[in-house]
Amino acid sequence: MEKSKLLLLFLTLFFVMLGFGIIIPNLAYYAKEIGATTTEIAILMSIYSGMQLLFAPVWGRLSDKHGRKPAILLGLLGNAVA
Repeated sequence: MEKSKLLLLFLTLFFVMLGFGIIIPNLAYYAKEIGATTTEIAILMSIYSGMQLLFAPVWGRLSDKHGRKPAILLGLLGNAVA
């Protein structure tokens, strides 16, 4: 794999993980501020992990079928919209 492609992949993952690293620790404070209970906050965090467990194989199959580049671009687009 070319170094430029590998660098692009690492930068993409870095920025996605940076976004999660900023949002996830503060999510509980924001949820508390709008009146969520501790249980609702725990459910919200669990849903994220559950969806990741369910959809990782789906994204893997899509990546195998159509290539990594479209899958990464679609994921980045979804992340930007969210």
